[in-house]
Amino acid sequence: MSKNMEVLAIIPARSGSKGIPDKNIKELAGHPLLAWSLAAARLAKRISHVVVSTDSPLYADIAGGYGEYPPFLRPKHISGDTSSDIDYVLHALDWFIENGGWNPELVILLRPTTPLRDPQDLDDAIDAFAQRPDCTSLCTGYEIAESPVKNFKLEAGGIFSGFMGNKYLSLRRQDCPKAYAWDGVADVFRVNYLRRNSDLYGDRRLAHICTPTDEIDTKEQFELVEFKVSRYGSPLLHQLQLMAQG
Repeated sequence: MSKNMEVLAIIPARSGSKGIPDKNIKELAGHPLLAWSLAAARLAKRISHVVVSTDSPLYADIAGGYGEYPPFLRPKHISGDTSSDIDYVLHALDWFIENGGWNPELVILLRPTTPLRDPQDLDDAIDAFAQRPDCTSLCTGYEIAESPVKNFKLEAGGIFSGFMGNKYLSLRRQDCPKAYAWDGVADVFRVNYLRRNSDLYGDRRLAHICTPTDEIDTKEQFELVEFKVSRYGSPLLHQLQLMAQG
C-alpha cells in the first residue's frame, strides 16, 4: 500500500451515556473529551481527514467550536446502545462517496474515551498496518502486569478454581503467558475488506503495542485522568487551545 494512501479518522460520539452522562462531551481540563481526539488527529501526519460521527446537534456544535463541524448527523437508527461500529463507519464512508466521490483506503477509529493518546502512536499504527497486507485490522494495546490465567472463577459451593485451568495458579507470574489490554488508542481498518466482508476486524488483528494509557468508562476513571492532567499536563493542551481559538 502506498505511503500516500488516504486515511479517514472517525471520532464516534453518539449522545447519551449510562455510566457518565454525556460522557463524550464531558470537559477534561476545560475541553470536551471528543475535542481531545480531534487534537490528536490534527497532530497526526498520516491522517487525511477527520470527522465526528454524532447523532446530536449539540455535539456537532461543540465539535464545530474546535474547527471540525460534522458534515452530517448520524441517523438515530444506528445510534442506539446496541448499534454496531460498522454501521456508523459505513455511514460515514458512504456519505463521502455520495458527496464528492472520496473513498479512503483506511479508516482509523479514535474513541473519545481514550483522550491522552499520543499522535505519534497514530502515525506509527497506520504505517505498521500499511506494511502488513496479510492483516485484516490493527488494534493497539499494552502489556498488563497480571496474566488472566492467574484469575479465579467461582464454582458451586464457594470454591475458587483457575479461570483457565489450575495448572497456571502455581506458576511464577513471569512464567505465565503475557497478556495485553485493548486500550482504545486506535483501531485501523481496510475499507475494501470491510465492504467485501461486512466486518471491521476480521480474524487477523495486527498488534500495535503502545505506552499504557487510560480509558474512561466510569466516574472514577474520569477523576483519575483529570488528576493526571492537572498534575502532569498533556502535550495535547496547546493544540486544543489553538483549535478553540479558531
